[in-house]
Amino acid sequence: MQGHLPKLFENEALRVLRFAFLALALTASVVFSDLASAQEPEIDNSPASTSSIKAGTSWNSNPMTTSNPLSSNKLQYDFLAGFGGNFYGDEKQQEQSAAALLYTKVDYKPISFAEFDLFAGLNLLTGHSQYRYGDSEPHSGFMFKEAAVRLSPFDHFKIAIGALYVQDEPIPSLLISDFSFPGVSEEVQFGTTHQHIQFFAEQMIPTSSSLSTQTADQEQTPGFYAEGIDLRSPLFSRDLIAGLYAGHFKFSTLPGAVASQSALFGNTVHETGPNSSQFEYGFEGFFGGSELEWLMSRHLKIMVGEHVISNRDAPQDSRYGEMTQLKIQYRVNNDLIITPIFESFMNESDSSPAFFNSAEYGHNNMQGFGGHLRIDFPMEHFYARADYYSADLINVNPSQYNQQFFFLRFVTEYGNTKLFD
Repeated sequence: MQGHLPKLFENEALRVLRFAFLALALTASVVFSDLASAQEPEIDNSPASTSSIKAGTSWNSNPMTTSNPLSSNKLQYDFLAGFGGNFYGDEKQQEQSAAALLYTKVDYKPISFAEFDLFAGLNLLTGHSQYRYGDSEPHSGFMFKEAAVRLSPFDHFKIAIGALYVQDEPIPSLLISDFSFPGVSEEVQFGTTHQHIQFFAEQMIPTSSSLSTQTADQEQTPGFYAEGIDLRSPLFSRDLIAGLYAGHFKFSTLPGAVASQSALFGNTVHETGPNSSQFEYGFEGFFGGSELEWLMSRHLKIMVGEHVISNRDAPQDSRYGEMTQLKIQYRVNNDLIITPIFESFMNESDSSPAFFNSAEYGHNNMQGFGGHLRIDFPMEHFYARADYYSADLINVNPSQYNQQFFFLRFVTEYGNTKLFD
């Protein structure tokens, strides 16, 4: 293997120990508690303190969860408006842009076992960008996140049909990031928010951001399949909560257009043309993660997370992806919350299809770090957030370069859209 990995990732034993520690702690907690009759732990669940770690997706936490006054028992209507700047650069691509955003999330529940969800909005962009492919280029217009029907015909069971946001389930962003795929998902959960066991599965058609499969004539329809388990429980104290998730994934018959574009982002590909290229390796393997959340006081919460993927179809030295995260949430008062987030990551060349994973982390064949700072003013429904990512090549690749991302956003939000979380 050309180049080298950071010392953090060289020792396989350390990877195993990270999971073993939280797995042992979680198992001990479940043994000494009755999951079936679990009650919500009495931790500080005010809007300023609610949060969770989810699959390495920038933490999926939002201190501002006040419902829109226009909402009712059957209709939940949330919205977000904001503006910000995006700055990106490597040796061949660059972007400097300003954006205005207006998003809405509508949940309509006409009967007890059925719910209709829509999450979409407008993204108005101005500035300069130079990208290899239009699908990766920021553009003004309608931005679609989700349109789905969710049914719960039995206790503990839910099924969703439509264009689904993939990371509603614990799917690491090094595998798939910020995509909605048409398909079906199923979920069986026992327990409560802070103490549960959940089984989940997804059967989807992987598409571009415009919901196009990008298949050419005579190419088969691609598929994405995932199934897994998610555990969450307090550890010895209501203020210490651990989570553990694991699952299996598979991509099938990905089209040549996806392979051709993924070659530019680190994957190993037989390039024979824009619509006839083929991936050197398939994509089937495992993903998992562990999480620990500690409410140290009514003002301070600390969260750590570890998330991994492994593609068993790829060689040993190019199949692995890993992300480690640390989040510190400090509540100064009821109207000021300061949240710094730190993360390190590594994603080898063939751990996942590069077209579908995170551009901020450099797709594949990249390693680096990220830093984030969010300042919330919950009573004003306003927050400011800055994000920085730096990614360097693992192995020399003529189509890839070291890169940096910087985002700055100012947002007002009613409800819980979680657009940037």
